[in-house]
Amino acid sequence: VKVLGTEKIQGYKCTKRQVTTHVEIMGFKKKSQSVQWISEDFPMPLRIQNEDGSTTELKNIKEGRQPGSLFELPSGYTQVSNIFELIDDSSGETPRRKMRQEESDSKEEDKSSISESLKKYLPKGFKLPGSGQ
Repeated sequence: VKVLGTEKIQGYKCTKRQVTTHVEIMGFKKKSQSVQWISEDFPMPLRIQNEDGSTTELKNIKEGRQPGSLFELPSGYTQVSNIFELIDDSSGETPRRKMRQEESDSKEEDKSSISESLKKYLPKGFKLPGSGQ
């Protein structure tokens, strides 16, 4: 982290910092830099400017007590444990739900049947880890 000075963002005094991060994603190491404007009044930066020039900034900040309704689950909320449950196809069915139905219809406990039923929902050429395919 390199301190670049101070600036006001949305009326708040911020320390402007150059931040370098190192992440590893799927075995690839990546280094990225951003400039962040951080105020002691907030738990997150008020502005972030990325290497590609894109900027994220908090705006229309309204300090004060928040209504309890902001912390209530919306009607129709469903908790999911797998990302495939969030993907819809044209029938409105999620792949995970379809997979469960197919598995119960066939009553096969074999791992390969799960892999086969999953394959049709994955991008063409995608290989399942550990499947040898």
